[in-house]
Amino acid sequence: MKAHRALAERGYHWLVVRAPSDDQARRVASVARRFNAERAQKYGRLIVEELIEHGDDLPQVAESPARGLDAQTASGRERDR
Repeated sequence: MKAHRALAERGYHWLVVRAPSDDQARRVASVARRFNAERAQKYGRLIVEELIEHGDDLPQVAESPARGLDAQTASGRERDR
């Protein structure tokens, strides 16, 4: 939620799409990517998987409530992306 808040403060919006299968989630991410989406995420039971990769992204690491979403920045904060 910290990442969503930081993006919203910068004028981003988000859309939640039901995609029950991995294939459907990849197809939704593909469409989002074509329209220059910053993120597409698949929410699992225990993990949030990033479906849009950026050239400077590092592999995802374990998250904790204190860190918020793995923002892929040196500070760990989405606003620094």
